[in-house]
Amino acid sequence: NTTNRPANVEVRTAARPVERNGQLSRGASKPIGTRTLTIPAGQTATVTVSEVWDTVRFWWPDDPQRYAVETTVLLDGKPADETATRFGFREWGVANGVLTLNGAAWPLRSAGRPGERLSARDAEGLVRTW
Repeated sequence: NTTNRPANVEVRTAARPVERNGQLSRGASKPIGTRTLTIPAGQTATVTVSEVWDTVRFWWPDDPQRYAVETTVLLDGKPADETATRFGFREWGVANGVLTLNGAAWPLRSAGRPGERLSARDAEGLVRTW
């Protein structure tokens, strides 16, 4: 809040799928949360929202399911800012020295020998860098 008076702020968030053509889906959005707060003059605030999402589709290279979280900030009840941030759900991991994507073994192409397995240490290092 860069003003010299407290700001009454409402932050609304919702998510919606992103179509293959890159456009946001016109279907219903999934509400994530709304927070109302007063930010003192000259100060900042961080808003955290979370939501359980049981029907999410994971991102795969051959099916890059993406979503966008839409965030709208209202200042004294009037829209002041909005943005859409695109994202996807995927989980890289390591199981028994094998790199996994969304829980499934994931082959890597490398200059190594065919069928060569990564050491658990090397695989964990790859996951950390991604």
